[in-house]
Amino acid sequence: PLLAQAAVCPKIPDDGQTSCWSKSGTGKRYPYYLCHHKGCSQRGKSIARDKLEGEFEHVLKGLTPTAKTFELAGQMFRDAWDRRRSNTKEESSRYRTRLRQIDTEVSSLIDRAARTQHEETAHAYETRIAELRSETAALEEKLAQQAVPEGKFDEMFELSMKILASPCKIWEKGSYELKRTVLRMAFSDPLRVSRETGLRTAETTLPFKALRFLSTSERQMVRVEGLEPPRLAAPEPKSGASTNFATPASDLGVRDTRTASKLRRHSKGRRRMREEKTL
Repeated sequence: PLLAQAAVCPKIPDDGQTSCWSKSGTGKRYPYYLCHHKGCSQRGKSIARDKLEGEFEHVLKGLTPTAKTFELAGQMFRDAWDRRRSNTKEESSRYRTRLRQIDTEVSSLIDRAARTQHEETAHAYETRIAELRSETAALEEKLAQQAVPEGKFDEMFELSMKILASPCKIWEKGSYELKRTVLRMAFSDPLRVSRETGLRTAETTLPFKALRFLSTSERQMVRVEGLEPPRLAAPEPKSGASTNFATPASDLGVRDTRTASKLRRHSKGRRRMREEKTL
């Protein structure tokens, strides 16, 4: 079985389990897994297949994102795909432009080297031509390795997005090859099985880690109604106080300005009186 190959013993992480059958006294057969490696403390100790597969399906259900999280992740993946295509096209265009510039420069240097009568100048031209040809070879290699991704995101990653949306459903209803794809897409390391605790925490791949991060962020960013800070209300006037004393701030500002103006005029008048007495 596929899960027997994917699940490994913590003591021997390089090889899978052995699937076997046991027979009860009534003649009923029971499937189970066990470690068969010599020197392992878990050798010969079995774990029921139904128990292990049930725990594995529980893990897959835990990886299934909500519809909102999957929609947000899908948009992020599409944007990343579009940016990659755009960046690749821009880099390829820069490489081709530079190759054309080098070709023109090399042709010019060859003409100059053919016309010059000085050996040192000709040698300098030849050195520069060799450098440009080395740069040409490096750029052509980069250009050959940098293939622009073709096709639309939905066409290229239709199966991958289905597995991200519901890995447990694909595992239950899919073929052997689809199940292998689920294992490769969901888990970056082999599944580790302990006879005492069962299936241990599995290390997931980057796409499923991104889904988990988005799901956690979504829960933290949900706005809870009724938690807005209360607004400060204006204090009510004390009992028995006249409402005439509740003077607005704007009126206070006007009154302060008028008082200051009167004081300035009074000060000027007194200064004139002192000057006249002096004269």
